[in-house]
Amino acid sequence: MNATSLPEMREWLRRINYTSEDLNGLNMIHITGTKGKGSTCAFVSSILQQVFPHWRIGMFTSPHLKAVNERIQVNSVPISEDDFARYFWEVWDRLETYQSTEEREIQSSKRKPVYFRFLTLMAWHAFLDMKVWCLYGVSRAYDRLTRRLWRLGLVGNMILRTL
Repeated sequence: MNATSLPEMREWLRRINYTSEDLNGLNMIHITGTKGKGSTCAFVSSILQQVFPHWRIGMFTSPHLKAVNERIQVNSVPISEDDFARYFWEVWDRLETYQSTEEREIQSSKRKPVYFRFLTLMAWHAFLDMKVWCLYGVSRAYDRLTRRLWRLGLVGNMILRTL
């Protein structure tokens, strides 16, 4: 993650017609570390499904083992290939239709986010559409965003507020 990562993601989010505030509705648990994020997400998801069986628990992890749709799950089941394709094209089309003077001047490689950022946007779009409670397990232990959130006391407050 570099100094431009957060502003770039906010811009990509804006281009697909969402704001940072929209993400607040996901009640996200952000799991970090160098090893075991996927296992921890699966464990927490399982606990939440047992304690709150009426909730829909979304989970976004990286990497996938067999197929890319494994990265986006609801109640421990990967979204279908059809849903994956639908969400992919909805995000793609929103990015395609976004037009501005600056956009026409930017080289084509900057018109779309890189692979991982695109999948992140796609997961957020899918979770917002499906109205799920969300687990996000993709960062490294010393991720700048996580450090900033902990410093501001936001991570603990988000978890306590939503549980």
